[in-house]
Amino acid sequence: MSCFISNLPNNILEEIFCKLPITNLIQCRFVCKSWKHILGSPHFSKLQHQLTDTVFCVEEIKKFNRYPSKEEYKRNIRWFEFKEKPSFINLEGNCNIVPKSSDSSFQFRFINSCNGLVCVLAVPSYHIFPNAVFISIANPVTGESMHLPPLNKGRCLNWYLCGLGFSPKTNQFKAVRVSSEGQDCQAEVCTIGTISWRSIEAPLQLHDYFTQNNHDLRFKSVVFANGSLHWLVKRTELQSIEIWVFDLDTEKFRQMAAPPPFREEFENAGMIGACTYKDTLLVWASRTFLEVWQMKEYGVAESWTKILFIKERYAVLEPFIFLKNGDIVLLRCQDLYSYNPDKEKFTRLTDRGNPFQNSATLIDGANGYDTVIKYEYRWFVHKPSFVSLKDTVAQDN
Repeated sequence: MSCFISNLPNNILEEIFCKLPITNLIQCRFVCKSWKHILGSPHFSKLQHQLTDTVFCVEEIKKFNRYPSKEEYKRNIRWFEFKEKPSFINLEGNCNIVPKSSDSSFQFRFINSCNGLVCVLAVPSYHIFPNAVFISIANPVTGESMHLPPLNKGRCLNWYLCGLGFSPKTNQFKAVRVSSEGQDCQAEVCTIGTISWRSIEAPLQLHDYFTQNNHDLRFKSVVFANGSLHWLVKRTELQSIEIWVFDLDTEKFRQMAAPPPFREEFENAGMIGACTYKDTLLVWASRTFLEVWQMKEYGVAESWTKILFIKERYAVLEPFIFLKNGDIVLLRCQDLYSYNPDKEKFTRLTDRGNPFQNSATLIDGANGYDTVIKYEYRWFVHKPSFVSLKDTVAQDN
């Protein structure tokens, strides 16, 4: 006998599901086939993604060093949800964002989040396999992942910019990368679901940077907003920070003016995605203080406005999410805090060192060898979704 709630119309069930935290939604997928079908439908995925809150994600990397064999890695995504109160969940087994066969020859770096999917870059640890660089696309909620077409064999590239975006005009996900080979700068686009990269016109300014061997264009962060990818890059020779923009519809690059005071004296800088604060672009910089600037009118340089200033002498602050109550979630001394601007008060959201503190443990191993277990943590902001990567690829094809 079916339960009463299952007899409700699908549109009513969708409204109920959309009000649940993502933690509970993941569990609902395993209740019955009808619920799994509703939660996996493209219509619900789109509706849920529009209504869900942004979460703070932590990628836990557990490295096993079993002498004398190769190192082995186990990766797991955890995240905080901010509803009425912060919650911390473990999604082990449902978030394969890197290849299971990966070994110490590669390092994996989270690039950005876009409409429920994440983009991960895999690069050789010691630059001994230059043609093995690849990009992975994944959905941590559904556990789906795929690798984009690899580089052409024999090409030795230096990577500078890459990211995942969504074209509202064509309703397609696209990945973009900018790299250099010798004295040549090249830009390429791959529509998710296709089998190749397409060459597009690279900005002349990037050509100038690379042909002059000025390897000072330091990639800082990338966010997807307003139908475009935005990279914050640092040019040391000019002591300046620049914003590069790639329009997913037109497939054209352009520059955007950064906030006026951004100069070399900032120790750290980055961007906060538009989904985290009133649908606007935010840029922050930190050294002995933290400044956050908001572009109140997209594309208008004069609209940059400083909305937050925190003086912090002993720690570099890294902001991630603005909450609905006005608080901001940030990293401080490798711990997660919320900060109330009105009260100028920090509140710790996690126990000290958990889950961000690196650690190492010795365990007696078989065959007379010990196993060294090391933990590394990387953090990023993500808006979870039930969007099916399989359906996305089929639609693009």
